[in-house]
Amino acid sequence: PFETRQKIDEYILLNKEKIKQESQYIATYYKKDENQYIANCKVVENDIVLIELNINVVNSEQAKLICDNWKQKSQDVYAYIIKVLTGQ
Repeated sequence: PFETRQKIDEYILLNKEKIKQESQYIATYYKKDENQYIANCKVVENDIVLIELNINVVNSEQAKLICDNWKQKSQDVYAYIIKVLTGQ
């Protein structure tokens, strides 16, 4: 219905920046084999992937936990990797 679409459009207009910001931290996981899950975590800024990690874990609980923590921890992970790999 038109009314529902109008409400959605209003919500998007009012929350555009928040929606954009949230979409920059992406974390999903999938089952690869019997005891193998891949957690795919990335940070995207202005359509540029800043970091992307594919982490192989043994169960869905670990994969889910990694994905759940990605949004809060991704900046720390990125900074740590840059520091270690550049020696600074």
